[in-house]
Amino acid sequence: METRTKKFVVKRKISDESYEVEWDSRPAAIHFLSTADGIKVQDHFSKLSGCDSIVHIRDSFYASKDSSDCWKQEKSNDIEYYKKDQISEKAAEHVTVLVTELGTINLEQYLANVNWKVPLPFVVDVSISVCKAIVAIHKLGVVHTEIHPEHIVESGGRWKLAGGLTALAAEGGASSRLLAR
Repeated sequence: METRTKKFVVKRKISDESYEVEWDSRPAAIHFLSTADGIKVQDHFSKLSGCDSIVHIRDSFYASKDSSDCWKQEKSNDIEYYKKDQISEKAAEHVTVLVTELGTINLEQYLANVNWKVPLPFVVDVSISVCKAIVAIHKLGVVHTEIHPEHIVESGGRWKLAGGLTALAAEGGASSRLLAR
């Protein structure tokens, strides 16, 4: 099987399956999902590509569980990856790796920085952006169950809804566990 490697520099651990990284000299988040969940999430995200109020996937690939475990244990900055057609026979031995854009600051941090004093136009802009994201996600039959300031991030000059990868992997329903930022 032909393998290639991608290099990521870990900045911090977000959760057991998510990390803040530097990739191509830019900040990103990397998430490890089962192969089946990763395929579902990518399918849902492809339907959300027109919504600029949601944090989007910048890259996705498949890695062996061994390679991803070594990476998580910080034994290597490299992850060997495969094309989708290379893993079909041994999907259980692989994981989906999703690289998403990373917000520069979440709304909770921003509000704390400005002592919770923001002008009304800011509140309206953030509210409209979050509502657009919720509508887009609900059209897929998915419910984002943890909408709070930590999951609203500034990215590229816009406030976007983050988290929700697990909900997008669920079979058209709500999920109680969402990935942070």
